[in-house]
Amino acid sequence: MDAQLVRIVIGAALVLIGGAVMQGGVLRKLGWGPVSVVIHGNRPARTPRSAVAVGVLLTVIGMAVVVTGFLPAAMTTGSVPGTPEAAPPAASSPPRTSAVSPGGARSVRGRWEGSLGAVKLAVTQVDAANGLVTLHLEAVNNSPVTVMLIAPGNFTATDDRGTTYHAAAILTGWPYLVQSGQTAKGTIKLDMPLTAGATSLSVSFDSVIGSPVYGPLTVEDVGLPR
Repeated sequence: MDAQLVRIVIGAALVLIGGAVMQGGVLRKLGWGPVSVVIHGNRPARTPRSAVAVGVLLTVIGMAVVVTGFLPAAMTTGSVPGTPEAAPPAASSPPRTSAVSPGGARSVRGRWEGSLGAVKLAVTQVDAANGLVTLHLEAVNNSPVTVMLIAPGNFTATDDRGTTYHAAAILTGWPYLVQSGQTAKGTIKLDMPLTAGATSLSVSFDSVIGSPVYGPLTVEDVGLPR
């Protein structure tokens, strides 16, 4: 049985017993109750006054037990059941590895994700060469319909300095059509060099054509190579 329920039941029983003992003691004191039991001709084993005192004590203890039974577990045990203590905060999607190629190109690999309804978008790698950025993307379509993620014209990226970029006009690596139940992978190259000092990007398809859910499909805080 649940510990809180056990405390409530025990407390309620003590309150009832205490109330009965008090009532019997008061009635005997007033001369209305039953005749006290006499043992071997001596005086009663328990006087009405002592019966009242015992009843009060039992009632107070019972009420205390009931109250603690109704208190949340966090107040009686110091923690919330089922919640790990000192659990570290979940990282959004930190970069996993960084690399610099012999030609000076830099890259960072990780997994930064966003979703709109049943359609998910992930950035898995960011390459930077001569200030120009190429994004490696995965689109997962778990909706029952085929959707289109069109770029350029429907794709933007904004860095943490406030500069907005678009997809380059000539794209060869992005399959904009994603069928139901399928995953599409490809690359999108941004149309101009990064602003100096930028450390992250927010990338977004402004709309998911064909999706029953309206709105942008966005991935926040995508790490940039350093």
